[in-house]
Amino acid sequence: MFSITVVWYFGTLRCYNGEDDYPSRTFCWLQARFMGPNTVAWSKIGCVCFDVDSTVCVDDGINEFARFLRCKEVENITMRAMNGELDLTEALTMRLDAMKPSSMKVSEFLTSRKSNLTPGVRSLINQLRESGIKVCLVSGGLYPFVAKVAEDVGIPLDNVFSNRLIFAEDGSYAGFDTSAPTCQSNGKALVVGELMKRFHTLVAFVGDGMTDARACPPAEVFIGFGGNVERPAVRAATPYFFHSMNEISKFFKSVGLIPKHTH
Repeated sequence: MFSITVVWYFGTLRCYNGEDDYPSRTFCWLQARFMGPNTVAWSKIGCVCFDVDSTVCVDDGINEFARFLRCKEVENITMRAMNGELDLTEALTMRLDAMKPSSMKVSEFLTSRKSNLTPGVRSLINQLRESGIKVCLVSGGLYPFVAKVAEDVGIPLDNVFSNRLIFAEDGSYAGFDTSAPTCQSNGKALVVGELMKRFHTLVAFVGDGMTDARACPPAEVFIGFGGNVERPAVRAATPYFFHSMNEISKFFKSVGLIPKHTH
């Protein structure tokens, strides 16, 4: 039988169930949907996590890498995973097995392109940092690509969480680090939990996919983003859904996460 227990967590009302020991997503959604943004402890949020593919960046790094390698089947696998139709570990395994990326091809890809940043995201990240908010990138993508994006927007690599490739001595593809939480369907929630401990603060999560929505809880709030790809399941998962980084900036200012005078 399903049961829930209501508790106080960082001064806010949260709900736990006996199966996964995380606050009930249904409770958090109903609380935000029907009780409004005042039920979110905005003043206690000291860290904002961003997904990278189709959120911080316009495109998807693995899909772009697959095009670079002329591997056509990867994009459909990515779409199914982001819509919640595939287990994330399974999807990552399928994509990497299809591409079999060597270290040389990864390097060639990195030097051949610039990060395709979503308009307004650099400004939003700067506003958050100027407001004393820690900013992290939490991605199911590949670390070399995500690290490059982090450097482009001024985020320290200690605040980057993504999947690391493993290569053989000759540089051929040998797998990926399966111990990384970001290769798991609930991995972003695990990362958020660790960040809450590291920074001693509540966390907000911004993203376009269902793996991002599942980071809340333990994230205090999930901000859905549909400026590059709008997913109906994600839009239905949160009352906070925006189509531009400028809209998110204005919203953060309206709830006090960013001071209104910040530019």
